[in-house]
Amino acid sequence: MQEARARVKAKAAGAVSSSPGKAQIDKVLMAKKVGAGVEFKVVDRMETYDKDGTPGLVSSTGACGSVDDLMKEIMAEMDIIKRVINHDEQTEMSDIRKVVESDDRVGLIYDDEGDDLIGALTVVVKAAMDSGACASVLNPDDLPAGVAPSGNPTGAVFHGANNSPIRRFGSAVTRMKNKSMDVGCRWQVAEVSRPLNAVSEVCGPMGPVGLQDVLFNNNTCYVVPPGVVAKIMEHIQAVAEYPREGNLYLAEIELSSFARQGPAQ
Repeated sequence: MQEARARVKAKAAGAVSSSPGKAQIDKVLMAKKVGAGVEFKVVDRMETYDKDGTPGLVSSTGACGSVDDLMKEIMAEMDIIKRVINHDEQTEMSDIRKVVESDDRVGLIYDDEGDDLIGALTVVVKAAMDSGACASVLNPDDLPAGVAPSGNPTGAVFHGANNSPIRRFGSAVTRMKNKSMDVGCRWQVAEVSRPLNAVSEVCGPMGPVGLQDVLFNNNTCYVVPPGVVAKIMEHIQAVAEYPREGNLYLAEIELSSFARQGPAQ
């Protein structure tokens, strides 16, 4: 039996921050592999800290709650984080607006000398969610101003589906935002024609509980909380499965023709 603990700070529920000499109670999501499925429950976990801040006693208070309650607390905390991000963004955009309104070169960002165009603070791209990509990749031309790749001193390359080399320029971190998400993303910058979000990176490292789950149907793709797919699979039988190996989802399959067999001899 495997157990995984995903520790979540329940600030929205009034959990106190760690301080020396005081006990702190956090919510812990317990995931147990039971047969072919996964069982979830929420327990309270108490920690004490020594005067120098070193973690001390760890124990369970015995309190138990539902996964739904924990998800409500997580969503409440996410709302707080989003409000902070939105406030910071509004402040930044207000400062930019003042500069733009006071300058007749509307829509352009210049250096201190006023001669050279620096570039846009944001760019709009259309990224594909790709289970066949081993890493999230982005062309250097799609990076917003102020973001530069880390460099590739070793000269390592990616390889395409036809095994052709794809030049790499290192990594870069950007903010990804649209009407359904506002997150950070670490990209591998490379000579690709379209930004790709790797499913394996969105889901996180292999293990009992990932970072998120990804769902597809014939119309759209959803990124959902971890454990959703495992719960669904407790109630249905899969038509096919592509187990994960490294950063790809692979299935060994036998191929044959549909040619009709001849008459029996």
